[in-house]
Amino acid sequence: TSVTPNPTTRQTTIRNVDTGSVYNVRVRAVSDVGSGQWRSATSQRTYRVPSQVSNIQITQTVSNGMINLQVTWNQPTSDRSIQHYEVQYRKQGVSSWTSVTTNPTTRQTTIRNVDKGSVYNAQVRAVSDVGSGQWGSATSQRTYRVPSQVSNHSDYLLRQCQMDSDSVKQNGQFTI
Repeated sequence: TSVTPNPTTRQTTIRNVDTGSVYNVRVRAVSDVGSGQWRSATSQRTYRVPSQVSNIQITQTVSNGMINLQVTWNQPTSDRSIQHYEVQYRKQGVSSWTSVTTNPTTRQTTIRNVDKGSVYNAQVRAVSDVGSGQWGSATSQRTYRVPSQVSNHSDYLLRQCQMDSDSVKQNGQFTI
């Protein structure tokens, strides 16, 4: 493929190249009189987008009675510096994703105040100045219900014993 650069700047930009490919470029002068000889070719590999993010984990946390999901992942390989990570999450059965952007040094984010007893999916990808990597495999996490608050410790133990009837049947008693 031939391109004609701006004659005053003696440079041009070759567009629509494939990432991770090697391109050989050579140059020659052209005037009204004719064309000069080709200069020796030089090779350049184009940068690649970051690799796919791996090891995506979702962990449930509880803070002030709210259920949160912490999403963590491993750093992918990249020819260039990662500018940020994109995290998408959604509740199972919902078609649209909610997006969050994190800074490049943090490989985690917290999804706050999620619905109790629901399943959530999350996916992550890295973004560099070359472009976006592929989404890391979606991961699922079912949230658990937070136990209701009890008025005192004795009530809590009594509820636990009532919920675990096998334990009460075995022991015949419980201690508070």
